[in-house]
Amino acid sequence: PREESLKTAKPLTLALLLMLAPLPALAADYSTANVPVDDPVYRDIDRLVGLGLARDVIYGQRPWSRGEIARIIAAAVKKQRAQGPVLAPDEREIGLRIGTDDLLERLERDYREELVQLGAAEGDRKTFSLHPLSYVEGGYTFLDSEARPVPDNGLGPVDARIEPLSAYREGRRYPDGHQLALETEHRLRAGRFFSFYLRPRLQFDVTHGGDASVHPYVQQLYAKFAVPHFELLAGRDSIEWGQGEFGGILLSNNARPLDMIKVSNPSPSILPWIFRYIGPIRYTLFAANLGPEREFPHSFLTGFKVNLKPVSFFEVGLSQLVMMGGDGSPSLSFGRAVSEFFGFRGNTRGVENVANRETGFDFRFYLPFLRNTQLYWELQFEDVYHDRTFMITDLANHQAGIYIPRLNNEGTMALRLEYRHGSPYFYRHGTFRTGMALNGRLWGDELGPQADGAYVTFTHDPSERLRLTWNFRYERRDGDVLLELLDPDGGNRRLTVVTPAPAEHRIAAHIRGDYLVRPLNPKIRLRLELGYERILSFNFVQGDGRNGFLTGASARFDLF
Repeated sequence: PREESLKTAKPLTLALLLMLAPLPALAADYSTANVPVDDPVYRDIDRLVGLGLARDVIYGQRPWSRGEIARIIAAAVKKQRAQGPVLAPDEREIGLRIGTDDLLERLERDYREELVQLGAAEGDRKTFSLHPLSYVEGGYTFLDSEARPVPDNGLGPVDARIEPLSAYREGRRYPDGHQLALETEHRLRAGRFFSFYLRPRLQFDVTHGGDASVHPYVQQLYAKFAVPHFELLAGRDSIEWGQGEFGGILLSNNARPLDMIKVSNPSPSILPWIFRYIGPIRYTLFAANLGPEREFPHSFLTGFKVNLKPVSFFEVGLSQLVMMGGDGSPSLSFGRAVSEFFGFRGNTRGVENVANRETGFDFRFYLPFLRNTQLYWELQFEDVYHDRTFMITDLANHQAGIYIPRLNNEGTMALRLEYRHGSPYFYRHGTFRTGMALNGRLWGDELGPQADGAYVTFTHDPSERLRLTWNFRYERRDGDVLLELLDPDGGNRRLTVVTPAPAEHRIAAHIRGDYLVRPLNPKIRLRLELGYERILSFNFVQGDGRNGFLTGASARFDLF
């Protein structure tokens, strides 16, 4: 097998033992529902970070719970009030203070219940809180874009499709045609220890050929149990790992949420003893069932990630995913599964390749003197080899970016520049040939393997009611068929091109506008989006140029 002894994975054992030690948390621990990763509040937190009002924020693991977001809001309000009035303010300082106060006032209103529970706002704490209908959202989407499969480049197939115009939407399915959809949200909190969340979706699809169908989905459904410094989630929910807007290379919001059991700490914590000097830490440990649509039905995906901030201007993360098991897969005992997860494989000669592993690191640097501009980088590997040169040149996957959350003085403009590179090996495996995909979507970077992409995102909030987002991208995907050559002495490896193919190029622009018609409950939010994509050498066929279009409109009524 091409996966070898995983000595570099063994530090995960120490990290896991440390995270299970008693942890003093940065906030009171009680169970609250997670906030979906597509909620606009994450953009508000970005703005607070850019304004220097939020410091103990760990980006590498999302979604955040309502309690965690309330903790961030409470800290920002406290810091803003501690600054006091500005002496002899000029026009810019007045505008900045007014805009910041308006933002904090809206966030305090939206998360008042959680702020009361934290003791950061006045009011009666509720033992039981039921929101039978938090919001209702209806929308229309028109998509005119043909998806194509991820090609088998000779190193293994991946059962996923490429459709960038509908990417990063938590696996929501859109036909090549028209769709009407309805989503609702329902949540419950009982005492300090239990919470429940449900987000169903109903959609009516009509293809360009006239075929009509109705599909009900469960977008999210889970229960959470929390005690101090510890949280257990069981059910379906999203996981974003990484420093990018939509997560990272390993886990993003591109595929549907995972059906899993997850252990984590709901807010950053401080380790005991001398380990307190490594700063706030967040961890996640999960096991997910991947369902029946696979090479081996009901395979398992297990994962572990830890992020910490040793200083306020630096965050680092260590992550790992392991896929194994399933109906008809190579036999795997419970003990062997545990040892595979922690990287203790021993002698692998003559042993089947029973697991697919991805592991790596991510970093985030803050530059306070440049309005908290952030530099981030993620490095992930498809398996681990003794041949370090081969790992770096052929197995490494990169995501690097610059994020300026406060492009103007008021913090109402932000700019993100990002580059991504996908290894020819990534998301593939010789045994688990469905690959790192779920129901036809890669659960990591939609760019996929054997590809490079450059991205620009500009956001502007002209007022507290209007939000605009412009996104531009260029992606290049190679269609070459490759062959892995092995040194007969068991040393170096290298790749050679067997069948060359034209590269596929995609140039796209996407514009979205969100308008808050009514700022108080019940809120009314309107959204309009337009997308265009030009594809050259579609599916690696020279001269096959195509256009893609996306139009969407939706209305959301927040009733909580």
